[in-house]
Amino acid sequence: MTAHDLFLLSFGEAPQAVQTTPGRVNLVGEHTDYNGGMVLPMAINPHVDIAISIGPPGRASIASAQFETASERRLDERANGDWSDYVLGALRTYAETFGWRVAIDSQIPHGSGLSSSAAITVGVIKAAGKLVGDKLHDDARKIARAAQSVENDFIGVPCGIMDQMAVAVLNAGECMMLDTQTLDFDAVSIPPAWRFVVHHSGVYRRLNEGRYADRQAECESAALKLGGKPLCSYDLVSLEAASLSDLERRRARHVISENLRVPAARSAILSEDAPLFGRLMDDSHASMRDDFSITTSTIDKIVSVARSSGAFGSRMTGGGFGGCVVSLVLACELDAWRKRFERAAPMVRFVC
Repeated sequence: MTAHDLFLLSFGEAPQAVQTTPGRVNLVGEHTDYNGGMVLPMAINPHVDIAISIGPPGRASIASAQFETASERRLDERANGDWSDYVLGALRTYAETFGWRVAIDSQIPHGSGLSSSAAITVGVIKAAGKLVGDKLHDDARKIARAAQSVENDFIGVPCGIMDQMAVAVLNAGECMMLDTQTLDFDAVSIPPAWRFVVHHSGVYRRLNEGRYADRQAECESAALKLGGKPLCSYDLVSLEAASLSDLERRRARHVISENLRVPAARSAILSEDAPLFGRLMDDSHASMRDDFSITTSTIDKIVSVARSSGAFGSRMTGGGFGGCVVSLVLACELDAWRKRFERAAPMVRFVC
């Protein structure tokens, strides 16, 4: 069922606007965005469809194909842990004198590290803005900032800006290198012979459960001891000379080395050097596992299976503690690689 059809079924009329927003997979650059660094996300085919109309003032009626019961919310409510919080927070971007009817259908697994929350918030902000004539929906950077504010200030997740920028700007299959301090970005074309394959680990996580915030606090502590600038402003030499705890040093080493991998990965794409890009993915995963401590044994095993099946490189993607693995293979080898992978890991779900 499409979001349009769900809207018609739920509210007895056609929506005034529809919006599709892609998910994203981060190829390299994990936990660098809130540390002032570079990231390399790519938009993917799994997406969120949104159908929306203006409704009774001050209220939001929200239906989802993923939940049996519609959610009835007041626009002045706080987040309460309900599945509709992200939609409500996005609608609150606009004056509470408006009211809304919204239907959502998401192909992006929740808690997968593929930006389902960003796709919802960005998509709702875009769609609602069109209906009320707000110019915000014409500016991707403003949309991304508004969507980040929903997660930071309304939901309580201290996330960076990467996810929101990626899904606000990119179409499926497109990639960008983004400077998260300036929000300047360069479009990067993926070589036609490459395929990035995404598998879900089966481990779900919530970024507002505390561990994500712990990592951010550890990074902030290390940055303060280094001099107070964003952590990605420093290099590995200054890191080794600084007076940090072992935990702070490991967290900072991941962030600083990961930030260096992003432009190197962009260069590997431009030169169509799949082995180099794969090594950077492997190094990224090892850093997330050993220095940032955000992978799981299940994810580490999936990465190992992907590599032993013939992928150039493989890594966890997203905020950590669960979610998805992305692997690089050649298009001409994809079918054979996938058969080898599925024989070794038959229970791991293919996403895209």
